[in-house]
Amino acid sequence: MKAWIGLIAAGLVAVIFHGAGCARPARTDMAPASVVLTERQSGARTKLVVGQEVELRLDTNPSTGHSWLMLASGSPVLVPLGEPHYEPAPAPEGFVGQGGVEHRRFRAAAPGEGMLRLEYRQPWAREAPAAALVEFPVEVRTR
Repeated sequence: MKAWIGLIAAGLVAVIFHGAGCARPARTDMAPASVVLTERQSGARTKLVVGQEVELRLDTNPSTGHSWLMLASGSPVLVPLGEPHYEPAPAPEGFVGQGGVEHRRFRAAAPGEGMLRLEYRQPWAREAPAAALVEFPVEVRTR
């Protein structure tokens, strides 16, 4: 009987110490690697952490002559990562005039507040009103 109690006690001690060695506190300072914003989020404040990336995905159709023009780049709290990239929507072979999505990526570089503002227009028709305007206020924190 004494041997069984000793064996059970040793097993419990081993389980407790094993569990304590494996347990790690949850990291609360980790944010998602990337945040995706579309026209639907225009006007809504986005909170980021320094080092985090944000990607704009904006519907576009270059065949109409319209393009997204940057009015405010979020500087100095955001820095652009590369050039805008256009991804055409799937279309049947031989189909022309198909729209797609423009991708723009930024990295949160410094704490503070900034604004991403873009307008969708034909660049040569400055007197005409923009077809669309999007604004993405951002707040960047250190944690």
